[in-house]
Amino acid sequence: MDKIKVWETKYSYNSRIENVKSDEDMQLSYERSYLIDFKGNLIGKEIPDRIDIFKEFKEVVPFELK
Repeated sequence: MDKIKVWETKYSYNSRIENVKSDEDMQLSYERSYLIDFKGNLIGKEIPDRIDIFKEFKEVVPFELK
């Protein structure tokens, strides 16, 4: 089965994003890894609040997987 490994990282900012000047202005909220198939379907157990990066990317960047 063809699959894509996704590494999702979310940061929180200590101030408004336009005021972020360095890494010290943000903190890691979480990191997680999971697999999706070439259609963007999650492989394995459901992940709450998952960012569907495949869908987001596909909406703005035209591409075809072969």
